[in-house]
Amino acid sequence: MGPAFRTLSSVFRPGSLVAAMLVLIATVQNGSANENGIENAYTEFGLAVFADAVDGEVKFDGTRSYFLNAGIGYLFRYTRPRDLSFEAVLTRLDRGFADIDYTSSLSSLSLTKVFKSGSHTDLYLKVGLGSYNVDAIRIEQKPNRPTLTDTYTGNFSDGQASLGIKMRFNNNLSIFSEAGLSNWSFKAILHDQFMFGSNRATTIRDIDQTGNTLFTHAGLSLRIKNITLHASAFQRDLGKAANKTPLGTSLAITYRF
Repeated sequence: MGPAFRTLSSVFRPGSLVAAMLVLIATVQNGSANENGIENAYTEFGLAVFADAVDGEVKFDGTRSYFLNAGIGYLFRYTRPRDLSFEAVLTRLDRGFADIDYTSSLSSLSLTKVFKSGSHTDLYLKVGLGSYNVDAIRIEQKPNRPTLTDTYTGNFSDGQASLGIKMRFNNNLSIFSEAGLSNWSFKAILHDQFMFGSNRATTIRDIDQTGNTLFTHAGLSLRIKNITLHASAFQRDLGKAANKTPLGTSLAITYRF
């Protein structure tokens, strides 16, 4: 699966979405608030795009593998400003890239609780759970030769706890930064087929890794009337188990009810 899957990983190389969104700040308008100057509770629903990947191959204790999670789906969020918020994300991606059929899914839940709120700044605690599943298959067919099939099945699950700061410029623009601990598990099985003389041979790579490592996450939210754009970038450290660090990015557009 090597070169083709490395090409696929490059397609999802995380970009600087947060920086790109800064050009929209000039369009920010004032939002509604209650008599105390704090926004009322609200619900958001919208579309989300997510990618979390390592460019090319990554080695876990010397065993070559891939780390590529990507999807398009839905985001639901309930927020009580300066108090708490709950978020659920579901994404999925089914696509063919070159000679690879790729399927991935993400499900995550998170709860954020503000423990200190000022006029423009919130300090908060956030906890969350996430699960990412990936299946990829590559079939090579050549005349007068056996069909060769490479497969990849991977699952990454984690529980997170982090401390963060949110800065509000007004009711429509805010930025945040957070850092915390991720308790994660990564399991993957790779089957690679090749010709050994006139015979077809299969190699199997089995990876089962766990860890407690740090992660960082930063982004912004920009609201224009009832439409809000959320963009963020994050980095998760897989510790000494891996020779590369995954980078991720997310983008969501939601409607506020």
